[in-house]
Amino acid sequence: MNKDKELFRLDIHPAVRQSHGCVWEDLAHAVILQAADDYRSALAGETDEDEDVARECELFFLSGWFEALTDLDGRMLMDRIKRRWSNDQGRVRIQNKKSAMRKR
Repeated sequence: MNKDKELFRLDIHPAVRQSHGCVWEDLAHAVILQAADDYRSALAGETDEDEDVARECELFFLSGWFEALTDLDGRMLMDRIKRRWSNDQGRVRIQNKKSAMRKR
C-alpha cells in the first residue's frame, strides 16, 4: 500500500466499518464529486480565483488523500473533466453561431 494512502486511512474498528461503511463511502464520493464540480467551474475561468481553485483541485486529484478515498485514477479523471468541458464549450460555440445565422 502507498505510504501516502496509509497516512490517510481511517483507523476504524472493523465492526464499525461494516455497519457504517456506506456512510464513509458516501462521504468519500461527495468529496470527490465536489472537487470535480469545483474543477469544472474553475476551468471556465470566470474569476481571478479560478486558476488557484483549478490548481488546488489538480493537487487533490494527484494526492494520497484522493487515493485513500477512491480507486479512480486522478489524472484520468482530470483529463475526462477537461475533455467534457472542452466539448461542452464547442457545442456552445456552434449553437451561438447557428443562432447568429438565424438572426441574419
